[in-house]
Amino acid sequence: MAETFLAAFKRRHTYDAARGGPRPWLYGIAIRLIGKHRRAESRYQRMLLSVPQDPMTEDRGDRSIERVLAGQLRPVLAATLDGMSARDRELLLLTAWAELTYDEAAQATGLTVSAVRSRLYRIRKKIRKELKTAVPAYLQGTESDQEENDNR
Repeated sequence: MAETFLAAFKRRHTYDAARGGPRPWLYGIAIRLIGKHRRAESRYQRMLLSVPQDPMTEDRGDRSIERVLAGQLRPVLAATLDGMSARDRELLLLTAWAELTYDEAAQATGLTVSAVRSRLYRIRKKIRKELKTAVPAYLQGTESDQEENDNR
């Protein structure tokens, strides 16, 4: 966050107050910084994969089922996010993690609101398909529940 505000301060002359609040502008800056960090992390992960690793045993005795399921889904979700285009991943994270509205996400990414809605629909559908095989059947909602969640 500090890096985002530092970059924003350096680029304060580019801010257009007529476009609304600064939140989408700041998230746009954050997207670019996150991209830089993500590329650095990717290089670091590739380096770690080249080093032999010790086998680890995991004690799941004290974990709740939610934590176990999250641990099982993490690699699938990470691979799914990694397989997305940068623009799709950024849009998903802006709305899901940063909790931007469709209007704010449109401003941050330079898209129209209708493009944000349709792109998010396709992204969520793809993620649902990828995760469906990793989630036990008793935890999966019905298709109508998933469609209803997409419309929120």
